[in-house]
Amino acid sequence: MLHRYRQVIVCGIALSVAASLPASGVVAAESIVGYVVDYQGAAKAFEIRRGSQAVSVAPTQALDAGDKVTIVQPADEKGKPNTITLNVAGESVIVDAQNSPFCVGSQGGKCGAPPQAVTPAITAMLAGLQNLLSTIVAPALRQAKYQYDVAKSQPLRSRGPGTPPSMPILLATPAYVPANLAMLVIPISGGNPPLQVALFSGSGTEPIAQQRNLNETETRLAIANLPAGTYRLQVNDASNASASENFVAVATTEVPPPPESSLSVAMNASQAFIRDLAVTGYATFLQSKGPQWYLTAYQELQKTSPDFAPAHDLLFRLREGP
Repeated sequence: MLHRYRQVIVCGIALSVAASLPASGVVAAESIVGYVVDYQGAAKAFEIRRGSQAVSVAPTQALDAGDKVTIVQPADEKGKPNTITLNVAGESVIVDAQNSPFCVGSQGGKCGAPPQAVTPAITAMLAGLQNLLSTIVAPALRQAKYQYDVAKSQPLRSRGPGTPPSMPILLATPAYVPANLAMLVIPISGGNPPLQVALFSGSGTEPIAQQRNLNETETRLAIANLPAGTYRLQVNDASNASASENFVAVATTEVPPPPESSLSVAMNASQAFIRDLAVTGYATFLQSKGPQWYLTAYQELQKTSPDFAPAHDLLFRLREGP
């Protein structure tokens, strides 16, 4: 059975996105019609082929017209159906064993059917992000998804009491975050709730922001234009165990810029689909620059939709620390 839900996209920025790239980034613009959103099951349960070539099964992997998506294993060892979610020409499509193989760009996804109409705006936008998605983002998100899926069957280090509190995302030396943030989001591992969290400036003893009686694994501290400098975050739990880590707020000009001008344009798009894809791409790029930028990447990912699966998996990877 073919499951579909319509996602409306008005991609007014797309042509300018493509125009901002080197010619090599848009050579195949007419053939790029979608990308992999997420999949349920092991990556080996799915196969994507482009002619005789195998294509990586990974979140945000760009898809060309004619790519064939096949469910190799209909269900996992517990009998749960294996499914893969694609975004094709602005529509989200869930492929399961009953509508496999699915041919990207064909009418109804049926192999051998005439090609469906795809607006130039959508193909241009995807072409503009293709290099980043395929070379940096998809491989990193594939690893993040694997780690998340493995953790689902094991106790998550980032959840539940039983161990002293810690902040793995701050273990890099130094851990950077842009200055002038209005909200600072820090994931916390372990600890016996309720937790008490306090943010201090440098060697100060009076907190500039704090949160009491926290029962979640993530603290959100409202701050007013955090100046550049060194800060200390301290967490105390109900058993009097504590953790204290430093981070550095740097000028926004010191934060690595997006690798392509098209990405900067896409990140400011009003369409959630484009913005989620671009912001996740930028956060993944920051992760590739080293653990010192995990905290910055974590802040960026707060801008994505809560149900955007690739961002969800990357958030888990970052919160576990280096």
